[in-house]
Amino acid sequence: MTGHFLPLSLLLDEHPQEPGNFDDKIFRFRLAFQLAWTVYQLFPGPWIQKYWNSAGVHVHINDIPRENAFANVLKLSRVYIPCSLPTFPKGRQGVPIDTGEVQYRAFFISFAQLLADIVKGEVHDSELARAQPDVVYKQLREEVRRGSDDSKDAMGTMTSYWKAVSGALRYHDLYECERPYATDERSAIKKVIGDHIIKHLKDHLKKWDTKAPQPSLKSEGELEKQQEPEHRDYSGGTFILWSDEDDKYERTQTDRDSSKDQNSFSSHMNRFIGQHIGCAENPPHPVRVAIIDTGFLHDRMDPDPYISSHGVQARIIKYRNFCLPDPDGPSNNSPASTRDNHGHGTHVARLVLRFAPHAEILIAKVTNSRSLRVTKKHQLLDVKRRLKPPLIIIADWDPKALKWAGEHADIINLSFGLRLGEASQYKDLQDEITRLVKARKLIFAAASNTGGNGTRPWPANQLGLFCIHAANEPGKPNRVDMNPDPEEWLDNFSTLGQEINSYWKGEYRSISGTSFATPVAAAIAANVLEFARHKLSADVVTHFSSYGGMRTLFRSHMVNNSMNGVYHYLRPWKEGLWDGRTEDEVAARLELIAAGI
Repeated sequence: MTGHFLPLSLLLDEHPQEPGNFDDKIFRFRLAFQLAWTVYQLFPGPWIQKYWNSAGVHVHINDIPRENAFANVLKLSRVYIPCSLPTFPKGRQGVPIDTGEVQYRAFFISFAQLLADIVKGEVHDSELARAQPDVVYKQLREEVRRGSDDSKDAMGTMTSYWKAVSGALRYHDLYECERPYATDERSAIKKVIGDHIIKHLKDHLKKWDTKAPQPSLKSEGELEKQQEPEHRDYSGGTFILWSDEDDKYERTQTDRDSSKDQNSFSSHMNRFIGQHIGCAENPPHPVRVAIIDTGFLHDRMDPDPYISSHGVQARIIKYRNFCLPDPDGPSNNSPASTRDNHGHGTHVARLVLRFAPHAEILIAKVTNSRSLRVTKKHQLLDVKRRLKPPLIIIADWDPKALKWAGEHADIINLSFGLRLGEASQYKDLQDEITRLVKARKLIFAAASNTGGNGTRPWPANQLGLFCIHAANEPGKPNRVDMNPDPEEWLDNFSTLGQEINSYWKGEYRSISGTSFATPVAAAIAANVLEFARHKLSADVVTHFSSYGGMRTLFRSHMVNNSMNGVYHYLRPWKEGLWDGRTEDEVAARLELIAAGI
């Protein structure tokens, strides 16, 4: 190949856009389309190795004068992305990629910046998108707004182009919305890039040039044939399920009822349950909630007054200890086998029992402490064989507890989290959760107590799960050191999770943490299903049993606001749906919501 390569950044810097040069505009629009189509074909995969920016895009010049370089190079469509030749271990055909990971949000933010640079003739470094994606996101969002409103030319508007920039900017959010309805991850990726980037660039280019490049069936077929990454074995390690903040926020409480205020969450919730969540005698299909945690303890020598009253404990219908070698053995299906030595699981279960008074509870014990230890061994070892503090050894994060919960429950509570790098090692567990979401299991996970110093952990950041933040009794997230910052384009559901009344080992306790907000949100969902099963058709019940159906109900009809980038406080008694309506009126309204009206 004769000639030489130049970075696009150099050409953009030397040849800023000329307002009256239509050929220049068309060349730029062709370049943007070509790059987007390349992303469509290659993402995700080993050839997407870096964040794309104008310095990383190279053009091939056939010994033409520099002053004509931009127009002539783009006219020839000789554009290249330098890549290192991937090398894989024997038998491997690709690299494991989690398409929902945060770093891919940053990749598409940098790609949105590249599209903006091409049309504006500017140069930005993609490193900022990597280091501070939220900063670049906010800048580009404002630029998209200005571009959509103000950028007009003699040949028409730039609306479609800026829609494509917006599509790249919002990739992560769009992917999460699309994934529950796609057959697999690649189909979801393809639809998001195709519908929200390619389509708009193609429409825009057609306004300027009738020779817009068309997708080929061959290239689409090649994308479909890309092989999925194989599973990779990892060595052992110890991982924290929830932070010690949950323990730090727990304290002995002298006043057993700190929620006497009639405007508190607890008071509103009690009135809501009394008015709307009645229970038929011997209901054929009670809602079931599985709690995967440290087990459950009802100490008969020092009993919890609430659990001892009104047959509350009888609503715990199944127990399973997954810490033992044979979790399916007859001795592992009893309250004694799932005895809670920590307290975390008992607090969580108590909240579901309290706020979902007709739900049945399943206890899955997976640890005796706030830690899990992972090894390569394909067996579950008895915790008694470990040194203190106890650590559960789980073979490659065997997802038996999740499978068991999915077989027996409608709702699954996961009041724990792992950092992104740790969780990505356990694809089998992530795959099981994806399967459960597709099977219409509602899964709730804690947002973590890291405050502004951390982000959502796994599983709360996985597609199709409800990530729950903590609020106080008045409905405000007043502990700034607890919740991670709200995400701009995601749901930021919050509910009661601060200074909650509880009981442990003979003492009333005040507990706080997103771990405890999570079962409250799960209880709210259980009440919705409880109402639906008594008042609505089977089709509507099925609708609200899915992530999409319950998520729409939460976000559009049960939170205090619909703004982006803020916490969305769940209050099922919100005016307009439940409050002041009869059961038949609520049922009719839910039928319309399920129908999309």
